Amino acid sequence: MLAKLIFLSFAMAAVAKPKVASSDVQMNWEQAAAYCSSSNQSMLTYAYAGQKSYTARNNKPLWLGIRRCPTNNARWIDQKRVDVTEAIAQRFEPGQPDNSSGDENCLVIIANSKLLKDIPCGAAVAFAGCS
Repeated sequence: MLAKLIFLSFAMAAVAKPKVASSDVQMNWEQAAAYCSSSNQSMLTYAYAGQKSYTARNNKPLWLGIRRCPTNNARWIDQKRVDVTEAIAQRFEPGQPDNSSGDENCLVIIANSKLLKDIPCGAAVAFAGCS
């Protein structure tokens, strides 16, 4: 459980509704970050992507702007360290994060469940979500 909490946590404070865009093609995490940056936007945080009004309209897996660093700390795309809270542990799919392949350092929000899953950052399996 502690490993899950160390892996990551999200501040769930109320935020203004973002203007969100997403890519039309699946890409890896680095490509998603570049896609958002090219539009002068940032990758989504769970606080944005987890909003029911947003996820109800976007039924595809989205990369989140966070990844685990070699020091085993999670960082947001702007390099801010992620604070650990119990709340995020309840937002993962059952059994996640598991780092089953040994390189699952990035997160996606799964379209149908709206829960989080760790996957390899190099896998082109999700869409960019930008705000």
